[in-house]
Amino acid sequence: MSVLSINTSFNIQLDFECAPFGKRLLAFIIDQLFLAVYYYLIIRFTGLNIMHDIDEDTSLFWYYILSIPALLYHLIFEITLKVPLSVEKSLNC
Repeated sequence: MSVLSINTSFNIQLDFECAPFGKRLLAFIIDQLFLAVYYYLIIRFTGLNIMHDIDEDTSLFWYYILSIPALLYHLIFEITLKVPLSVEKSLNC
């Protein structure tokens, strides 16, 4: 595993182990699947399909409002969990 070394202005060397590409890719895919399921549930269970009888502007308004948690996905996990982990990081990917 490669190591990233950073020298600070206080002459302290910080060493970080870089995650392998495969694990990072798997973590990204898990994150995207989680968000895709969230968007699917928004459309499926709230009936916010533009093809329905409701006004297109109203439908888009509610879709945007319900999309806020997905847009703030990483921030929400950083704040709410004791250890700042998102779903894929908590699975030890």
